Amino acid sequence: MTAPLPDRDIVLGVLAAQAGFVTPAQVIAAGSARMLARDGRSVLDHLVDSGALTPERRDIVVTLANEALAASGGTPERILESLPGARALARTLGSELPADAAAASPSPGEGDLVPVERDGQYARLDELGRGGQSIVWRALDRFVGREVALKELTWPGADKSSGSTRAAQARFLREARLTAQLDHPGIVAVHELARRPDGTLYSAQKLVRGRTLKAALAQCRTLSQRLEMLPHLVAAAQAVAYAHGRSVVHRDLKPSNVMVGPFGETVVVDWGLAKRRGEAEAASPTPTPESSPELTQAGVALGTPSYMSPEQARGDLQAIDERSDVFSLGAMLYELLTGSPPFQGLDNAQVIEAVRSGHIVPVRVVCPEAPPELAAIAERALRRNPAERYPDAAAFASELLAYRAGARVEAYAYGSLELARKLVQRNPALSVAIAASVLILVGAAIAVALQLRQARVNLASALIERARRAEDVSDWARAAAYYAASRVQNDTAAARWGIALAREKMPERGTVLTGEPGAFADVDVLPDGTVVALESRRTNARLYEVASGRTLWTAPTEEPIKRARISGGSVRLSVGHFVRVLDQRTGLERFTSDRDRERLCRVGPATRRARVDFPGVLRVEEIEDPGIEVELNTPCAISPAGDRMAFRDRNGLVRLWDLEARREITSRSAPDAQEIDFTGHGVALVRTGSLQLFGGADGDFSIELPGRSTSGRADPSEGRPLAVSADGHRVVVDTPTLNRADLVDLRDRSVFVSVSRPPGSPSYTFSPDGSTLYAAGLAGGSTLISWRLRRAAPRASGAFGSHFGLWMVRTRFLVYDSKGLELRSEDGTLLRTGTDPEFMGAGISDDGSTLIVAHRREFVVQRAADGQELARLPCEMCWAAELSADGGRVMAMNNQRRRVWDVRGPALILDEPMGSDTTRAWHAFSPDGSQIARFEEGALVLEELPGGSKRRLPVPDSPNNSAGFSPDGARLAISFPGRIGVWRLPDLEPVWTISNPSSVKASLDWSADGSIIIVTYEGTGAGLLDARTGESLARIYEGRSGSAAPDVNVHPGLRFRMSRGERTWALFPLPGPDTSSPVESLRRALEEGGFRLKGVELEVVSP
Repeated sequence: MTAPLPDRDIVLGVLAAQAGFVTPAQVIAAGSARMLARDGRSVLDHLVDSGALTPERRDIVVTLANEALAASGGTPERILESLPGARALARTLGSELPADAAAASPSPGEGDLVPVERDGQYARLDELGRGGQSIVWRALDRFVGREVALKELTWPGADKSSGSTRAAQARFLREARLTAQLDHPGIVAVHELARRPDGTLYSAQKLVRGRTLKAALAQCRTLSQRLEMLPHLVAAAQAVAYAHGRSVVHRDLKPSNVMVGPFGETVVVDWGLAKRRGEAEAASPTPTPESSPELTQAGVALGTPSYMSPEQARGDLQAIDERSDVFSLGAMLYELLTGSPPFQGLDNAQVIEAVRSGHIVPVRVVCPEAPPELAAIAERALRRNPAERYPDAAAFASELLAYRAGARVEAYAYGSLELARKLVQRNPALSVAIAASVLILVGAAIAVALQLRQARVNLASALIERARRAEDVSDWARAAAYYAASRVQNDTAAARWGIALAREKMPERGTVLTGEPGAFADVDVLPDGTVVALESRRTNARLYEVASGRTLWTAPTEEPIKRARISGGSVRLSVGHFVRVLDQRTGLERFTSDRDRERLCRVGPATRRARVDFPGVLRVEEIEDPGIEVELNTPCAISPAGDRMAFRDRNGLVRLWDLEARREITSRSAPDAQEIDFTGHGVALVRTGSLQLFGGADGDFSIELPGRSTSGRADPSEGRPLAVSADGHRVVVDTPTLNRADLVDLRDRSVFVSVSRPPGSPSYTFSPDGSTLYAAGLAGGSTLISWRLRRAAPRASGAFGSHFGLWMVRTRFLVYDSKGLELRSEDGTLLRTGTDPEFMGAGISDDGSTLIVAHRREFVVQRAADGQELARLPCEMCWAAELSADGGRVMAMNNQRRRVWDVRGPALILDEPMGSDTTRAWHAFSPDGSQIARFEEGALVLEELPGGSKRRLPVPDSPNNSAGFSPDGARLAISFPGRIGVWRLPDLEPVWTISNPSSVKASLDWSADGSIIIVTYEGTGAGLLDARTGESLARIYEGRSGSAAPDVNVHPGLRFRMSRGERTWALFPLPGPDTSSPVESLRRALEEGGFRLKGVELEVVSP
């Protein structure tokens, strides 16, 4: 520690402050700098260096000090006694003033209380130890015949009458008397206090035989040896706790002040710096900075630097209390655990600075093997902030005792396993019983957990089945929601793929508006795209713009309005037994129809030119009596141009009439026709389970409407359940019992999407471009909903004049017909074209580097990049050829022979008859060209090249059999009637087989990374299977299903898919599996689809 500031410097600093030249804070800062520098320069020099004092003013202060010293006889103490503030400054920067010491020294009365040593009582035998102010002897008390420890006060080289000597005497007396008052086995007992004839004070104490805790720790070489000293530290802490209970603070706890006896005794000694709480501070001289960090320091910093608390290191005497002793005990525990004190340095100054900073290296960083609970106790006791330490030694000792008893230590944050281990250690018998109970409970819990897990798996599978049933009817929003719900129960790859593919096609729910009942009785979209709604209130109808709310017109009525609907540019209001027909643009009345006498066609422009008269007779202008009987509410429609009429007669015939020519064009039997309208492809009839078209340029055709039946027929007087887009290519058909509408694209004759809606009698209409569907009349006419109909745009497309072929490989694909070929990158970018008058077909290697072009009598092998010829291979009337993955080998077949060439030669390496192979049976070439997989009667044959071994796998014979090698050539996928499976090569060991869900011909390919098997079915789309397990991951198809549906091919990179018709193709992006969390996936699917999940059912959310 640093030396205290000399009295002369204190005089100079106080005089400079009193003169107003500097502030007290500047004096303290300069004094601290002088103490740390130890360069002999005065406080005034440091004030000048800092700029706080000018050289001129320094000289004035020096002159004043010299005059004061001369007047006081050269004694600084007398000056300090007379200067206000000197005492406080001395406490901060130096030892207590002699005046303080004098004040604390024993009065003549106190000195009289200390008896003189009785002659011959003590025989001093040998020296036990020596300190800066005392020496301890082993002595014999001759009077009682016992050995004692005789502690004598010493002050070498000092005048016994000086102030510092008097302070030392006072401290010695106070220590002896205070220690004598602490009656505890762990605190050294004081037998007597006396003085020798020469005035030397001494105290006779109990002689503690043994060694210090410091010496004991020094002899320990391992952590386990040091931990054997822990009981002594606990006993020392308990002794200090007793002192704390008597309001006494030791202030100098360290291992050398704890004696360890040979029989387990532990005694805390050297209470020289102890004081009672609230007692005035006694003076204490200050050793030099060169003193050992382990020697007791008095003065501004009370205690031993290596073990003192930060408040002691700061000299903050008022802050020193029981928690300061706790800090010292923590430092002792730290040394016990790590083998060294927490603060170290070359001298006192370095150690004290380290203590002031309060930063320690964690125990388990220094000694990773240290018990974590003891480490936590030590680190809490060593907190820089006293409020964060233990409040006193009793709490510290209690924590150590808890650790030794196996109880819970408050300072340590336990994990669950640690707490369980403690319980077992403390209660072995109880723990055995608990363990048995726990095993039973764990077993039961595991069984329940497994059952719950299986239940969740089963529920997830059921939800996926619901999703796939929704896919079958193109209800993509419902499918996405079920897939997402499945993920929450059991997050599978199939669900992630399913939701991604469904979201790509599902309509996006757009506008959802609500109002009073009747606010949205009907809806229409004007040619300029303005959405208008028809509002029907009791005796008033209003047409208004939905976006702005601007009223276009109003139409009051004398009687309540029963129904209000828009149809063919007019508005029809049913009032009483009349129907008022208004112009949609102006609201002006065009005519009125008496429903008791006639019925107008519900669909299309309102006209009396063709109508049904009561009681059910068709009337057409300028024709007296067509002689056709119909029902009053029969389905009936007028074409948008008003020149044609379609209706169902009483016999179930749907007749198409030309109103201009006043004759029937054609008719079809459709007794179950529920709705009729005109489209760009003829007359559309909504029938039981289907939509039928006739009378158009495309001829008659029908489209299945899954789930629709006669029970799904709507009230013909309500809503508009059938609507056609402006271009005549799209139709929406409502199914009331399912609260669902199917959207049909008449060009590819498929239901491309379905939407779910709230209950009500919907009236549908399309935006002018057919991309948005609107529905009004829901929830009592209080709701208007729109959906944006998403259909993916192709990345690339093409058309050929005849049937064409396709090869897809890792990064490219090849399309060709009888006139030439196109080579494109994975994303459809055209790389190269080629034409050849003798062209019959083509193929490409898996790496995309090599092409093979078939002619009538030969194959030409080309470099794919530029068409450079690599080889010509003769092959008369060969109908199939395949390249190895790197293009180095070619396999070709005709009806008689099977040949394999090495292109690099070229050399023929296999030439064998087809044998019993079925004509044009499937052949597969391994990636490295070393094996052929082929089907012959009743078996798959795996043949090594050239002319090597053959292995056979019995399979049913079928022309639909197919096989494909994995990219690494280690597995073979096989499809045969009823089954699809994977076998491991070369021994054809089965990996898995599953039921083939389709009886149509399928081809097998592998994804580029070998993780997925791509199954392509003719006319029914494609499927993705997990190559490891055979789990079905996804079903991918375009348009309608059936024999005339487009084929779907998935690119091996799994980033694109191709839809193929007979002469056209289109390339679309393929979405990857959903990567969002299951909960977020479900939230998004429900929000986008407008659903809520109730149990396992999806309910449409009514606004």
